[in-house]
Formats: sequence, C-alpha cells, structure tokens
Amino acid sequence: MMRKWLSKKDDYWIILIFAAIGFLLLIFLSPMLWMFLTAFKDRGEIFTYPPVFIPKKPDFYTFVHGLELGGAKGILDTTIIAGSCTLIP
Repeated sequence: MMRKWLSKKDDYWIILIFAAIGFLLLIFLSPMLWMFLTAFKDRGEIFTYPPVFIPKKPDFYTFVHGLELGGAKGILDTTIIAGSCTLIP
C-alpha cells in the first residue's frame, strides 16, 4: 500500500535512487564476487580467454592445500585473538 503523502513524482525519485544504489552495489561488489568464484576454479579456468565467470567444476583443492600449509593454525590464532578482544572490554 502506497503512502498517501508521497506524490507520483516522489515515487519516481525513490525508484531512481534505489536503482542507482543497486547499480553502485553491483559495481563495487563485483570484484569481490569475482575473487570468491575464482577461488573455486582450477588453474586452467583462471587463465582462459575469454574469462570464465562461473566455474564448470568447482574445485576445493586450493582450500584444502591452504589448510595443509598452515592455514588452519592461522584461522585458530585469529579466532583466539578476536574472541579474546571481544570478551575483554
């Protein structure tokens, strides 16, 4: 139900503002989405031309390999430090 104190002109401005905010969000968040999706690609898909946006077969090897190389200890250390800073005012 539309508010009665807004005119049609105001409605168009609100729609325009939300469209602009949505467009800016798309522009600013697309590199983060690209990095997230690239983490699931194998080396061949990363360097193909034209680029592949969505991986054909998601690969979790990079995450497993990162955890094997000491990433789990880094995550644990970060969790301990962040948790202690949160609990101690």
